[in-house]
Amino acid sequence: MINDETVQYYSRRAPVYDALYENPERQSDLIQTAEALKSLVSGRKVLEIACGTGYWTQQMAKTASYVLATDINESMLALAKGKEYPEGKVSFQVADMSKMEVNEDFDVLFGGFIWSHISRKELRTWLGQLHRLVKPGAQMIFTDNIFVPKSNTPISSSDQLGNTFQVRKLPDGSEYQIMKNFLDSAELDGLFESQDIHYEFNIFGHYWMLSYTTPAFSANNLS
Repeated sequence: MINDETVQYYSRRAPVYDALYENPERQSDLIQTAEALKSLVSGRKVLEIACGTGYWTQQMAKTASYVLATDINESMLALAKGKEYPEGKVSFQVADMSKMEVNEDFDVLFGGFIWSHISRKELRTWLGQLHRLVKPGAQMIFTDNIFVPKSNTPISSSDQLGNTFQVRKLPDGSEYQIMKNFLDSAELDGLFESQDIHYEFNIFGHYWMLSYTTPAFSANNLS
């Protein structure tokens, strides 16, 4: 579901990725998002997809009982492994989330800044695949960007399915066209329509956070 260009882009961006967390205007929003996340995962066993450089892994490890942090890019995981964590609470694994198999029972799945890279048409299927990685009754947590003019990279184009794209430039001058969809609560109502689900959707300035539990969905109606 994530195309090769996006995977390559993040692999090459890895060395400079954490610079985005140093943006002064986002510090308060990052703190609020981190506090909400730490509260949700407290005492729980977490499967993290697309962990990147481990910024959110490090936050969750402060309160979770255990975190398995996964990413498709070894360059990202190498940076994540270099951060400090409480002893014995974090493991890492190279994994493609669309083909992943796990041998442990997780009661939380967290995906940070990955939702926006999934085609709107594929969201239901993607969520159904993720639900199979956690035990029944698990909590699903996602966070991603709110579009803020003059703060986010401008939208360069869109397609017939409503997906939007940005042109991303790396320090070496290379350019990539990356799918970046910005979610709103109305879209969630449509996604979860007719489903027996209660979800929480919060906005922390530049970021949103979505959480819900899996029993409201069945494997059939999400595939």
